[in-house]
Amino acid sequence: IAGNLNIISGTLNSSGNNIRIDGNYMNSGDFVHDGSGRVIMEGSNQMMTGSTVFHSFSATGSTNLTMDFRARQNFSGSLILQNITLRSSKTGSAALMILDGSAGTQNVHTVNVADNDATGGSTIQCTVGCTNAGNVTNWNFTAAEVFRGIMDFMFFME
Repeated sequence: IAGNLNIISGTLNSSGNNIRIDGNYMNSGDFVHDGSGRVIMEGSNQMMTGSTVFHSFSATGSTNLTMDFRARQNFSGSLILQNITLRSSKTGSAALMILDGSAGTQNVHTVNVADNDATGGSTIQCTVGCTNAGNVTNWNFTAAEVFRGIMDFMFFME
């Protein structure tokens, strides 16, 4: 979709199809999937409003993705976040997202995240090139933070 996807009322059934969105995503209706298909956010500065259960979701490549702090995004299949900045629509108020612990898979790296709460699902593993910019819950940055600490120490020793 070259532009925004607005689900105002009624139902959008992805029926196993991929949906590419260059603009914003707004759901005040009903988005359903049949256990397949992917929503792909591929714009540069995008906003997500309204709660949605996605089967598969991806946001990749030098983008800023802002999630509405009043909504909750659920990912029941796969979650791919790569090379993005992830923020809440209200600084200091965490946007909510859940990765299904029984079925969800993840490929998350090079993400700068702030004001996000992933409580209630699997811990988001963001251990390569990731930044915890504050107010983040149920994300694991351990490998990234350990590596950053080692590099700081090596620089200090030189």
